[in-house]
Amino acid sequence: MQSLRRRVWATRFFENSVPDAFDAHFFNGLLELAQANPDGITNSDTAKTLGLQSNYLGGSKDYLSWSLLGLLMQEGKMVRGDHKKHKATVK
Repeated sequence: MQSLRRRVWATRFFENSVPDAFDAHFFNGLLELAQANPDGITNSDTAKTLGLQSNYLGGSKDYLSWSLLGLLMQEGKMVRGDHKKHKATVK
C-alpha cells in the first residue's frame, strides 16, 4: 500500500506542477509500446509493461489497462485488430 501511495502522490505532484503533463507522458509511453510492436499489443502486454496487473483474489483481471487502451481507441490513436491485438494508428 505504501508503494501505491507514493505513486499517487508523485502523480498528483507532477500533475499540479505541469498540467496535463502526466497524461501526455503516460499515454505517449503506451503508444510508443504499440508502435514498437507492429503486430500489436495485448491487454496483458499493456498491464505487464505498465506494472498494472490486477491482484484481486484471482478474479477478473487488468481492467485498468483495458480502460487505457479503450481511451486511446476512442481518440483514434489505436485500433483493435486480429487476435485481441491493439495497434497504434499514429506514428
